[in-house]
Amino acid sequence: MTTAMLGIDIDGVIAPLSPKAKELRRRGFQRVNYHGKIRYPKNSTWSPYSELWLSSAHGKMLREFSVRHDIELVWTSMWSGNANRVVSPVLGLPRLNYVDFFNHESGPEVWKWSAVADYAAGRPLAWLDDGFSAREHRQLESGW
Repeated sequence: MTTAMLGIDIDGVIAPLSPKAKELRRRGFQRVNYHGKIRYPKNSTWSPYSELWLSSAHGKMLREFSVRHDIELVWTSMWSGNANRVVSPVLGLPRLNYVDFFNHESGPEVWKWSAVADYAAGRPLAWLDDGFSAREHRQLESGW
């Protein structure tokens, strides 16, 4: 049986983009200091948002979901390997595989779609992301 995959984006999905500190703390989020932990890909203009807020409750939900449904959790974020240095420890997750958008043949300038499809290699896939465009919706409708 083929293991299904759950792709997880970070910014805008498990990390709020417009942090309101008081409200986020009330909801169990913590501000994460990632300075000095980030490795920037060569020739990349990517950089994380100025503030990173995470909730360990998300890690618990993802771990339980993965075990219950035998699903591989995969970082599908521009954070790439940085997610394992910064995000996984806060969420209580092990090191996860990640899609390397920066070294994919389509390059980081093309949206994530082709790199995630190549990584999934035809297996069942669910994907949490906040950046699907009309083009991706058309591809979904075409049966991808």
